[in-house]
Amino acid sequence: MHEMMQDHITVNEVPFYQETAFLVLVAVGFAVLVAWLIRRRDFRLGGLLQSREKFVNEAILVVDLCGSTKLAVTQGDVFAMRIKNNMKACVRELSNKLGANYFESTGDGYLITFADAADAITAAIRVLQQAADHNKTASEKERIELRIGINFGELILDKDGGRHGASINKAFRIEGLTKEQRRNVGDAQEHPGFVQKNRIFVSEEISEEVKGNREIRIRPIGIFELKGFTGLHRVYCIPWNEFARD
Repeated sequence: MHEMMQDHITVNEVPFYQETAFLVLVAVGFAVLVAWLIRRRDFRLGGLLQSREKFVNEAILVVDLCGSTKLAVTQGDVFAMRIKNNMKACVRELSNKLGANYFESTGDGYLITFADAADAITAAIRVLQQAADHNKTASEKERIELRIGINFGELILDKDGGRHGASINKAFRIEGLTKEQRRNVGDAQEHPGFVQKNRIFVSEEISEEVKGNREIRIRPIGIFELKGFTGLHRVYCIPWNEFARD
């Protein structure tokens, strides 16, 4: 009889959701979920903060070495590289000295940005002045001939600090401007000093930025069409050889 009663006694089993192993798994899973949510929130917050800073207004300076392809074909790649290195040393030194925000090689030239339009113009003037000094003692084939275009506008910064935007494209269009792009509109006057090389052309945005700066002289050269941009655009030149040297 006693044995039969023992057979009918049931063992009180612990429900699975109260077992220690299950509770540990739940706690770990909850902790992982919380960590993921925090990280996701921080990522979104960081993205929002970065989005506030990825637009900047800067002066864009474009320097281009004239006839670089012809130079490489007629004189060889080594010779062309030596001329480019001479130009780079000059441009890099002045850019650093004047506090450039960004410096990038474009193959035959450089894209440089400054916070202030006056600094961009000063850098351009000094680059051409140093190139002129170099050319005084250089042979004809070793001369450094440059074209410079400057614009001012909004730029987009990528995560590595690279610059992007239509304002850069406009600086390149101004740098490569030709007389054929000029349009006769109203009383627009063409400055007789339109030259093909060793020049500094700037946009109307730059002209507005330096208005009132008595140390910077600026002259209109006409109204032009710019490829890829609607409408007509006033363009100016900087008479760099009239500025005093440091």
